[in-house]
Amino acid sequence: VGGPCLASGLANKVHSSVVIANSNIKTAKKISDLLNTSYYHTSFSDDLNGVEVSAAIKNIFSMLIGASKGLCNTSANKELREKNYLNTAASLLQQSIYEMIIFTQNLKGKKETVLGLAGIGDLYVSADGGRNSKMGYFIGEGISYEDAKKLKMPNETVEGAELIFEIGAKIKNDFSIKKLPLMISMINTILNKKPLKIEWNNFK
Repeated sequence: VGGPCLASGLANKVHSSVVIANSNIKTAKKISDLLNTSYYHTSFSDDLNGVEVSAAIKNIFSMLIGASKGLCNTSANKELREKNYLNTAASLLQQSIYEMIIFTQNLKGKKETVLGLAGIGDLYVSADGGRNSKMGYFIGEGISYEDAKKLKMPNETVEGAELIFEIGAKIKNDFSIKKLPLMISMINTILNKKPLKIEWNNFK
């Protein structure tokens, strides 16, 4: 099951949409039909790879979008950045989706899945205020991941960072910073303990 469905919202029966994935499309549809309710809206897919990969890597890109306030104009004061970061956030969102498609297709997932609930949908929810976005905000302000984790989020799991610790080195071996400028930048920031630096000229 993938998609933008926060547990607290679902518990309060707000309208929520998810995608049910199974390698057998008939099974996926059957499960989807069984789980569908008046507020829990289910779709189905046979793209297991796409749903699983999108659900994982959106956490990394949520951190990057969360950093937009700090990245929008490094010479401006905090008040100005707080009010004028949306252009930067939109640019980071577009590039995030582009890189998610490249990465997911490399692992035999489908572009359409990234453009659906498991990709864009889940990225939106996470980037709009999840734990990964919160960590991204601190990193965008120039605080190292280690300090932010220790001082700001000691009891919270940051899935994007945990994923980077697991597969970041392999991603760097498989992709160049020109191919995945956002993803590699965040990997470098966390693994190499470097300030977050975005290679804007590599954006597509």
